[in-house]
Amino acid sequence: MLGQSLRPEPSIDDVPLLDELAEFIGAPPKRKQRVRKAQSVLGQIPAARDRQARPVDYRDYAHVVVDESQDVTPMQWRMIGRRGHVASWTIVGDPAQSAWIGDPVEPARARDEALGRRQRHEHRLTTNYRNSAEIFAVAAEVIRKVKPDLRLPVAVRSTGVDPVHLLIKPEELDGAIKAAVADLREEVEGTIAVIVPDAAVRERWHKEEDERTSVVTAVAAKGMEYDAVVLVEPGRLQVSTRYVALSRATQRLITIATASWL
Repeated sequence: MLGQSLRPEPSIDDVPLLDELAEFIGAPPKRKQRVRKAQSVLGQIPAARDRQARPVDYRDYAHVVVDESQDVTPMQWRMIGRRGHVASWTIVGDPAQSAWIGDPVEPARARDEALGRRQRHEHRLTTNYRNSAEIFAVAAEVIRKVKPDLRLPVAVRSTGVDPVHLLIKPEELDGAIKAAVADLREEVEGTIAVIVPDAAVRERWHKEEDERTSVVTAVAAKGMEYDAVVLVEPGRLQVSTRYVALSRATQRLITIATASWL
């Protein structure tokens, strides 16, 4: 429409790029401000006059916490490093969940450069308390096909109930999802997630949400936990994202697919 700007609004994904550009070309020069002869009201208040405002681009953090570090890009590591050069760090991540499809050396190198020569202490999660052994066995089988050397945690809790895998015709998909959710509402008392492959499918199903049932994409499910999960079309997901989706449930898991994926 006439009169409207066609310039897209920046998103959160643009922040590392803008920070990288600022690092290379520098900040714009500050405009000189004219000094008023009259004393301002602010100048009459000693406490306000003496207080130092934190700059917008603050870079002297004492401690930096990086969660989901397996998905931090090299440019993001450099951005964080500029603000944590005097800080101590806590970095948490799971290589099995990494969505990075480039050379794995790149983010590792950028992380090491951001950390510098700090002393490091590494701790590994060896026990899986979230998933039942029956559910995690499926997730582990999926990720080991592409990353056989990963050291996965051991699921120590068993429910005695195996996941259910349904292979159906495309025209049966909607009915199968509704039936699966209904069955799980009888089997568990807590939360249920319908995990779908993309936002378009979620748009079709979000009206089914209620106080117990959520409809989320596989990407949005990262970091979440549910008592039961219906995973729709797992074969359409990239392997690490599929691993994430398969490992969200604590008690029950049903997968529904129109093509073989196991």
